[in-house]
Amino acid sequence: MISDKDYATLKEQLGRTPRGAVKVLRYSQKGEPQVVQVSPLVEGKPFPSLYWLSCPRLHKAIAKIEQSSWIKHLENVIIPGDLSLKEKLKDDHLRYQKLRWETLGPEQIESVEEKYLNSLKKTGIGGVRDFSRVRCLHMHYAHHLVEKNCIGELMDQEFGIHRYL
Repeated sequence: MISDKDYATLKEQLGRTPRGAVKVLRYSQKGEPQVVQVSPLVEGKPFPSLYWLSCPRLHKAIAKIEQSSWIKHLENVIIPGDLSLKEKLKDDHLRYQKLRWETLGPEQIESVEEKYLNSLKKTGIGGVRDFSRVRCLHMHYAHHLVEKNCIGELMDQEFGIHRYL
């Protein structure tokens, strides 16, 4: 459960009411939420992210990286040129998929349409189906802060994102 204080902070951080928020999984050194777990189903439909980055400092730093077209560089140069990284990324997507599925409660599984369940079973971080792809660096970094992943590690190495924690 999310405390009233955390809920108010999340609302302020996001600039809107947090949808599907389940609990805060990581706090900053100042005690502010950084990563929130989100229900795999929000309003009866799949939500592409199990972990949501709420920290404005991290969000801003990562947005700058996304604006630099680093995702295209990752997908077109770095990942195809590094088979070990490609396998790690695939493993991260599969692990995320499994975690998201395990987070579903039996009542959610029973209450949702089969097409949505199939979507949750077949997609990785950010709802991608091609596990050599990166949809959103924010989602990867939120996952990295909770579970560790290869894209988050690369972002720390290349851009020092961990400085914003």
